[in-house]
Amino acid sequence: MARRPRHIESGQLYEMVFRAKEGIPLPCTEYMNLLVSGTLAKTLERGGVTLCDFVSMGNHWHILFVPHCKSKLRDFCAELKSTLTRIVKRVLGLQESLHLWDGRSTTMQVLDIDKAKERIVYLYSNPAKANLVSSITRYPGVSSWAAYSRATPTLNARVESLYPFVRERHIKAIGTKTSQAYEEELRALVERDIPLVVEPHAWMEAFGITDDEEVALVHEEILDRIKANEEQLAVERRQKKRTLMSRRLLTTQRPTVTGWKPKTKERRLFFLSSCKQLRLEFLRYFEAFCSTCRELYKAWKAGTYPKDWPPEAYLPQHP
Repeated sequence: MARRPRHIESGQLYEMVFRAKEGIPLPCTEYMNLLVSGTLAKTLERGGVTLCDFVSMGNHWHILFVPHCKSKLRDFCAELKSTLTRIVKRVLGLQESLHLWDGRSTTMQVLDIDKAKERIVYLYSNPAKANLVSSITRYPGVSSWAAYSRATPTLNARVESLYPFVRERHIKAIGTKTSQAYEEELRALVERDIPLVVEPHAWMEAFGITDDEEVALVHEEILDRIKANEEQLAVERRQKKRTLMSRRLLTTQRPTVTGWKPKTKERRLFFLSSCKQLRLEFLRYFEAFCSTCRELYKAWKAGTYPKDWPPEAYLPQHP
């Protein structure tokens, strides 16, 4: 058990981030949106995860969710990344193996409500921060913004949308086809429509918010902060004389797996908190959690099955 054990607590809020090593493999074209949204809906059919918010940024994803089953969460993460990889290979007509993603997904537990609100604001401000569009309302890529903005401000709000699903083995390479012709070709291959359910306020229960009046206040606060953030980013763009990428360019890019590389790599954290004391307490708890896993694994290697393995950790392979 060389790696640090993953800590997944049912009913808590997590953010998952994964990024392509290179290129823009999932641009905001209509045909790629069709494939990506259908893949996400199909992957979530297994259940075990409540989806709260997500944005696909062309070369990386941010997903906020509440897990209810560790094994189904692991399947969800692995299946989503592997299916997207195979789709990119199909679209580009690649025969060789493709290592699309930069390492393992980063899955971070959000420990307090202030950090949760900050992450949601960050997630929906990302297209403006990347100088793609002025506002998330104008972003042509795959995201949960439509669901978030039209959800009723209640704890149990559910927004269900139907997305066409194309089985990956039927996908042919785009070749020299135009984006419109390729989209029409894919729509002719649609097998069925799959419902994708977004529950944008379900995460609040993890922080003790169950009253719908309080839910509505948090919802409005997040909307106001997103708007203020986008306005501030617009001011900074003017000061630095930067321009936005045109919508035409955004929606006509071809997927690529080479060329552009991320300028910086973020530290791979496993929890997020706005409170120093809470961070220190969680670190102490997590160190004890890791120590327990190591001791039980050591005993397993010696022949004693770990009956008391922590429920928040995945059971490793037999030593």
